[in-house]
Amino acid sequence: MRRHWRTFLLLTLLASLALPAATAAAAPGGELWLHVYEPGYGAVVRGAQLAVGGAGVGVYVAGTRSDPSDAGDFVVARYDADGVRKWAKTYDRGGTETLADIGVDGDGNVVACGTQGGDKALLAVKYNRAGKLLWARRLTLPGGRIEATEMAVTTGGAVYVGGMSKTTALGRSALRLVKYTSGGFLAWQRSYTTVRGATQLALGPSERIYLAGERVMTDRTTQVGVVCYDKSGERRWSRGVGHAGRDDSVTELRARRNGLCGVGQYSADQGYEEGLIFRMRLDGTTRYVTSIPTPKDEGARCYSCDMDGIGRVTAGGWFYEGFAVWRFGATGTLQDTYDADRLGDALAVAVTTLGDVYATGGLDPTNSAYDFNVWTVGFTSAWLPLFSPFSHGSPTQGQDSATQLVLASGCFYEAGISDNDLMIAKYER
Repeated sequence: MRRHWRTFLLLTLLASLALPAATAAAAPGGELWLHVYEPGYGAVVRGAQLAVGGAGVGVYVAGTRSDPSDAGDFVVARYDADGVRKWAKTYDRGGTETLADIGVDGDGNVVACGTQGGDKALLAVKYNRAGKLLWARRLTLPGGRIEATEMAVTTGGAVYVGGMSKTTALGRSALRLVKYTSGGFLAWQRSYTTVRGATQLALGPSERIYLAGERVMTDRTTQVGVVCYDKSGERRWSRGVGHAGRDDSVTELRARRNGLCGVGQYSADQGYEEGLIFRMRLDGTTRYVTSIPTPKDEGARCYSCDMDGIGRVTAGGWFYEGFAVWRFGATGTLQDTYDADRLGDALAVAVTTLGDVYATGGLDPTNSAYDFNVWTVGFTSAWLPLFSPFSHGSPTQGQDSATQLVLASGCFYEAGISDNDLMIAKYER
């Protein structure tokens, strides 16, 4: 009996010693795991993309792998919820493949899309959760070119790929939207010349697809062009958003149940750029168009955005070359700001329905422009810190930056590039 009590007391003591560390790891912003995927000797990865699957699937991270003998291939890796890498696959069709985006369906299958041969073909490949290649599709335009920029995958496995196409007959660029079935069959494709290519794609309620790109006006300036299609390929509406007489561009578009939000930049009078923010209803009605208020000659850019359940839009980007986050009210009034006061960019933003804000990107702690680390911040709905801002980077001087952030149940994932390798991390919410 004494021996059992001694064992019990020893286990209790060990548990109590371990408790502070476990509690610290479970705190918001606490790192659960971080891994760097090295693509091989002499190889580099660029353009990190991230997709989180359902229960038992884990997370997918992907990018474009290149080495001195190969200009580009798709690389896709799957990690389980505990950070164990289950597999990594490289897809090489024999040319230069440049990955644009990835998505995951309800069964945990992952689809990667991009462009082959510079801009000669649209390429989409699908793997199951075990890493088996299910199908690969290559789409070309006779006498023209086509490229993919973003995609979305439905729970049932339908694949939508948006991008740009140009044919000799038309002589100008056009928005291109392609739909594949879950089995990889081409369901339909659409072209729309009013918008000069789609740089952004968002999947909304009722499987409506929203695309955004540049819309050329009669005075040759550009506005943001937003187009909506239904799942059968019918164009429901098209709208121009932005400032008359300016050159507007878009860098992110998000679709939520309470509408659309988007960000980008536009040309100001003094020749520098200002951050552009807009919000729309799902029927295409513009709620507002606004900008980042900046002093003369300082400028701002917006790279990412998201919207909470009451219509507040959070944007991430840079203000006078520094990492910055802004939140706007439902009518477009600037309410809250965060400025790290260091060289850097907020490249990815995610917001909960209740209004908690997460933002990540790259930041140079010394303002030297030579050593960037991943920098992550979080705020409650009341704009109070969720956790202390944290950073991580490779031990040697280099470029580390997170470009993707996805919220999941009880955690959030980040993906990016760490000294030419693919980085993925999981944190507590």
